[in-house]
Amino acid sequence: MRAGSRRLRLLALLLLVLSLSSSAQADLGVRLESGTLVPYEAPTEAGTAAGLMLTYDLGDLQIGVGGAWAFPGSQTEAPLVAGHLLAQWHPLRSLAWFDDAALSPYLSLGIGLASLAEPTAAASSFDPETSVRWMRGEEEVLGLLGLGVSYGSPDLLYLSAEARAVNHTHLGLLLGAGAHF
Repeated sequence: MRAGSRRLRLLALLLLVLSLSSSAQADLGVRLESGTLVPYEAPTEAGTAAGLMLTYDLGDLQIGVGGAWAFPGSQTEAPLVAGHLLAQWHPLRSLAWFDDAALSPYLSLGIGLASLAEPTAAASSFDPETSVRWMRGEEEVLGLLGLGVSYGSPDLLYLSAEARAVNHTHLGLLLGAGAHF
């Protein structure tokens, strides 16, 4: 994607956020996540990941769209870039005791697409004897399913911890922080 095209999309997103009513803006937020990715077939090849997501709250449901970068632990695999759509359902958030506890367990479900940041470098340096293949092809569809808990106010700032399955191949252990506009 060209830099001019990215700037235009960012500007369009900013104008959309600014044009929303004040009540709709209160439901918009941003979340930053970071953690460890562990391949089920080779737990010693754990990697790290970081992601940024724009969120929108609809009562007990939070919808987010964002991107992530994963850095595999294997020495011969290139970084991965992913985009995803993720929904978090907080079934206990509407209960009266939530206001006092500030804890909210949740279930997350999402879909995404991942690709190698440098496919030619990854293909040329991959050695099946010493490396775990994190990607089977150039692009891979991601299915995301997780359980987590958030602490804090859903209207202001919150922290989260989540265990998220990525397809049937990886487990993500993630810590996050979010804020509403």
